[in-house]
Amino acid sequence: MAEWDARDPRWLVAERKDGANVNGWHWESKNLQGWCRERLQALLADLPTGLDPMLGHAKLEGVKELTGEAVLTRRKGNKTFAFYDLTLTLSWTGCWAESNQGIKGTVVITELAVSSEPEDYQWTFSAEGTGVGQDNLKAAIQGLKPQITQHLVQFSKDITMLC
Repeated sequence: MAEWDARDPRWLVAERKDGANVNGWHWESKNLQGWCRERLQALLADLPTGLDPMLGHAKLEGVKELTGEAVLTRRKGNKTFAFYDLTLTLSWTGCWAESNQGIKGTVVITELAVSSEPEDYQWTFSAEGTGVGQDNLKAAIQGLKPQITQHLVQFSKDITMLC
């Protein structure tokens, strides 16, 4: 062997044109952020609350923001794993009949990860402004939590099917 720091060319790693990922031996990663946004939008857009029309109406508009990481990794050409750790912000709109004004808000879901169970998700519901209409519509949107959770479980199955 060459002595330490002797710069023997036999031991130096050189960039080689033929040194590509031969036989898929090394890790390959594919960013799934765009796919996740599209899939979540398809699952969660225009989700109605079922609120009595005499009182008002509210519905989930869809994905407002999606942050975090979503990656599909492949090792040795055939071992595929999906990894994601996301924070999802959904927007909602509605109108309370008594005030006859448009009300907007958000639902923020954190801990949306490959290793999380639905009961681990952290939920934050908010409405712009204050008042009876905002409180009632926010409560109606909170009533969508089981439906949203069901769609998030479906999303988890869908991303696993990519493997």
